[in-house]
Amino acid sequence: MIISTKKDPFPDVTLTLNNQMIERVSSAKFLGIHLTDNLSWNIHVDLICKKARKILGFIHRSFHSAPINTRRTLYIALVRPILEYGCTTWHPLNKTLTNRVESTQRFACRVILQQWKLSHDELLQETDLPTLSKRRDVATLCHLYKIFHSLCSSPNPFRPHLRPTLRHLNSCAVDPPFCRLTLSRRSFYPYAPSLWNYLPEAIVKSTSLQAFKLAVQSHLF
Repeated sequence: MIISTKKDPFPDVTLTLNNQMIERVSSAKFLGIHLTDNLSWNIHVDLICKKARKILGFIHRSFHSAPINTRRTLYIALVRPILEYGCTTWHPLNKTLTNRVESTQRFACRVILQQWKLSHDELLQETDLPTLSKRRDVATLCHLYKIFHSLCSSPNPFRPHLRPTLRHLNSCAVDPPFCRLTLSRRSFYPYAPSLWNYLPEAIVKSTSLQAFKLAVQSHLF
């Protein structure tokens, strides 16, 4: 696979390894994430939503008479991890893909409640579930916290913000890497600072990852 934003990159290039020709593909699964040669997340989102809905169908058929809390627990344990696996890699999504993922949780809420006419907001309120987009923001911030405090092996390309004295920025604000393409801006390193820089001072100064996560959840939810 050759990754490029061009429509037809290097059409005449042949890939080889140890003098053996390698089949060129447009997408491949790596560590559970479906990558494509144009860095689109359409295939990954389609597959995780399809897998999640399949399990939701099983829950609906097998536990339709179970208590609501049981179906909610099954969703949290069996379905939501599928929709969130590796999300710091592919979040944020464009509006279309974000809606596709949220529609899967919306279907899950209907299965949990056995209610098919409630609005999206009513479904989330009745099931006491935050949007998946907000949960991905929490995961993104937690990963940045780990990078900031050297709790993981991810590289730290961030520099202190050039104007940290601005009132709306916290004292730990960082400058995001420069990105020319919209595609690049929809990735972890440019996106995470847009959330991190505007967190309250007390949250970014949390003394542990668990305390930080709880504070962020309380702030966003």
